[in-house]
Amino acid sequence: MFESFFVPQIKFMGVDLSDRSVKLARLGWRGKARELIGLFEAEVPLGLLVEGRVKNRDSLIAHLKEVFASPQAKGLIAPYVAVALPDEQCFVRVLQLPVMPEKEMAQAIPYELEGLVPVDLKEARIDWHIIGRQPQQTKEVAHADVLVAATPNEVIKEYSDLFSALGFTVVALEPESVVLTRAILKEGLSYPPLLAVDVGGVHTGVMIASGTTLRTSASIQISARAFTERISRELKIPFREAEKRKHEFGILPTKEGRQNLEATIPLLTDFSEQLKGYLEFYRTHAFHEHELYTLTVPTGSAPGTFNFRPVSQSEVTVGRAIGGKANITKVVLTGGGADLKGFAEYLSNSLSLPVEIGDSYINLARVPDALREHVESTRFSTAIGISLHNIMTSLRVL
Repeated sequence: MFESFFVPQIKFMGVDLSDRSVKLARLGWRGKARELIGLFEAEVPLGLLVEGRVKNRDSLIAHLKEVFASPQAKGLIAPYVAVALPDEQCFVRVLQLPVMPEKEMAQAIPYELEGLVPVDLKEARIDWHIIGRQPQQTKEVAHADVLVAATPNEVIKEYSDLFSALGFTVVALEPESVVLTRAILKEGLSYPPLLAVDVGGVHTGVMIASGTTLRTSASIQISARAFTERISRELKIPFREAEKRKHEFGILPTKEGRQNLEATIPLLTDFSEQLKGYLEFYRTHAFHEHELYTLTVPTGSAPGTFNFRPVSQSEVTVGRAIGGKANITKVVLTGGGADLKGFAEYLSNSLSLPVEIGDSYINLARVPDALREHVESTRFSTAIGISLHNIMTSLRVL
């Protein structure tokens, strides 16, 4: 999961396997930085995986063998793989623990996690990572914030056995939400609170991130496919035609785009309202983020306000916000449905927040022009994020 069995020199490929598709990403070294070698995507027939669980192992193995043997994928294949585990089967939480030796912390975490995740912890793999420390202050006891992930052992075994049967050695298994935020957050920067929204083909992942890491994640059962199905049904056109129409016209205020908008407005409204719920959840819960760094705060701004726009040096102060409380400042879209034309604008108006498309290449030193110009990088955020496993370094507060 977070640091599982990894040897940095191993050449491996990142795999994002979901109910409807498999995506591959392969990175290589350029000096001390990483460069993108290639990306690949193929469909997965319905019913082989359901909600992230393998339902027809033999058929899935046969299909993936064919996919990995294809000429388009061959250049990316490596003997080792790092695999993103589906968020439906992973439970990620931030715990606040007293300062103690890490050996004692490892013993305490299962007890603290009891009742917070819907899984029998005796039958689960638990991994954790300290994401912040609060020194002793007048009103607060010294403590550590710990990002914890729990996944049933049977899920880990299922994925490990699957890729072993395909002839690969698994070097890492990590929750989808963890690797996705790794892909879209710039290495070494500390961010004000943001909502990352991964619009996928089966569901939409919702992640709250701040500082340098994920804080919590959840899921919305509205997918990019649901928008296509709605257009198909309301306009009485075949699914493939609806998909082409959605991609070409989006929900822009043109004749064709407006028809798409009117067809999908119930879904868009529901989607927006659910996101508002997560914004309110963040606002009303004490996430206790001590180590947010203000990289470009306009001089004279109130404590806890952030502005990452390009500004001249004379406009800003650089410092640390200790114990500050800030609302979510923006929404970052990623996933296959993120590039729907007009979608970001619609959400921005509805949520009264800036909404932008995430850059899945933000931590790569080089990306081939053909991929940068012709491939929607948001579709591969998870595959790229798992390919960056153990390469990224966290901002550490000394």
